[in-house]
Amino acid sequence: MTTIVPRNEIVKRAVRWISEERVARPRENISTILDEAGLRFDLSPTEEAWLRQMLAH
Repeated sequence: MTTIVPRNEIVKRAVRWISEERVARPRENISTILDEAGLRFDLSPTEEAWLRQMLAH
């Protein structure tokens, strides 16, 4: 049986994963990590844009 996960929970998981990856790979470009998060969590273009705005600095 498949469990449906609310979109806001998926975005929270993506943010958590991005934070962990930034610690694990401090020299990695944030843009690369954000691209990977988009694929890994199947984020919408709007969700990816929001994450880029909030986390890329």
